[in-house]
Amino acid sequence: EEKSRVIYIGHIPDGFFEDQMRGFFGQFGEVTNLRISRSKKTGNSKGYGFVEFADGDTAAVAAGTMDKYLLYGKQLVVHVAPLDLARHPKLFAHSDK
Repeated sequence: EEKSRVIYIGHIPDGFFEDQMRGFFGQFGEVTNLRISRSKKTGNSKGYGFVEFADGDTAAVAAGTMDKYLLYGKQLVVHVAPLDLARHPKLFAHSDK
């Protein structure tokens, strides 16, 4: 049975950028893709993003560990993304990998 390798992260604090997120979630395993959703007009974070790992087990551990984690005064909301969303071709279309 295929497992989703993508996690959704909500309530990302302002000032927490992609390179920090890669380092932060990279402690769980290989990060193959990453994106923080940003406003097209301002470039500011919309407060949520996605991280793709090399395997589904890593994604599950990362989501379970980081859900409700307090980061810069904000409590993260983290869960494994459903497979249909994880497979969406545009999910990481504008990411910096």
